[in-house]
Amino acid sequence: MNDHDLKELLAIRRKDNLPGDKVVRLLLKKELNAVNQPIEDHAVRWSADAWIGAEPWSKDTRGRLKDLRDHLERDGSGRMISRADVFDRRGDPLDLFLAAMAWGFGDRGYGWYRTATVINTAGEARVARAVETLQRAAEEGGSAGTWKAWSRGGVAKLPGLGTAFASKVAYFACFDRTTGRGPLIADINTAWAFWALHGCWDSRSSAARYAAYVEWAQNEADGLECRPDDIERALFMIGPAVYREWKR
Repeated sequence: MNDHDLKELLAIRRKDNLPGDKVVRLLLKKELNAVNQPIEDHAVRWSADAWIGAEPWSKDTRGRLKDLRDHLERDGSGRMISRADVFDRRGDPLDLFLAAMAWGFGDRGYGWYRTATVINTAGEARVARAVETLQRAAEEGGSAGTWKAWSRGGVAKLPGLGTAFASKVAYFACFDRTTGRGPLIADINTAWAFWALHGCWDSRSSAARYAAYVEWAQNEADGLECRPDDIERALFMIGPAVYREWKR
């Protein structure tokens, strides 16, 4: 999104109006064209050896991290982990959880610590059950049911795992790669962009707002002939610029 587009968008929002459908589609399409990459190829650098060398893991979890590392392409001192790589770990719930966290944290130095804290607090078995529970919640209750499952008091709630990362786990565990339907990642960046384009704040804060976000992304994806997670990534890219300009 260029500065002109952003200022035009926020001028509309400051008047408590919503941008028209054509404006929204144009902004989203610009972001999609700027990336020009299949969504499942979206990869980040993961500091695999730093994670594996950290102290807190059990023998089993460390072995799972080594296996994940060995299945990824090397990039300098790290490994590149893509969305497709995470989806490919669906065969085992704990493997998928670790891969989702690795992709989410990338090369941020505290990623292994926060992931280990969740696992060691809840226990490996509970983490695995939470992933499986999210899958059932998505099947039975849709996006709203999935949000309720991972949130406070929910049947899949894990201590220390907020919406930004719980939604990543749910997305990778439940999203249907064929039909393009299922939970989407919801974080502060997508929340800012969704507010700017649709007027709903905060898409992370309730089951209804999260479900509205997922439904909107699906509708926009249908109109732009892409996947809803393409829209999620576009919102992630738009969000920081919206925040900076709004706070200026």
